[in-house]
Amino acid sequence: MSEWESVTPRRDASFFGWGNKEGQSLTGTVLEVGTGNDINDNRVPELTIELTEESSSFVKGEWTTFPVGTVVILTCGQANLKKNVNAANLNAGDDVKITLDSFFPTAKGKAKIFDLKLRRNANPQVLTSAAPAQSSFSGGGFDSEAPF
Repeated sequence: MSEWESVTPRRDASFFGWGNKEGQSLTGTVLEVGTGNDINDNRVPELTIELTEESSSFVKGEWTTFPVGTVVILTCGQANLKKNVNAANLNAGDDVKITLDSFFPTAKGKAKIFDLKLRRNANPQVLTSAAPAQSSFSGGGFDSEAPF
């Protein structure tokens, strides 16, 4: 019989946010690929990345510059970013560079267009130290009522 494994989300990471400056970028090594929620509570890709280049983040109206080695969490809620991340099929150990490339006019204002570049398995040591991939939980056959 296998042993129970405890899963604890990272608490040492900062959230990364996009401003409205073309050229803003995020470069680093993917540590974890998971799922988060966008502002409408929809499930979207969420990446935990260790920065390999200094990067500036825009969160709650303020810019913060993170040095190399900082671990950030990027929730990919913007439509173009979500599409690019899903198409890239990223894994722990991949290097990624995401750049806010331009803006596209929409009925509600403007959408952010992102450029995503990657190097597959650039850091294989991350694969051995990263948490094992988790599949989504679909209920596992348990009743919705808790008899316990």
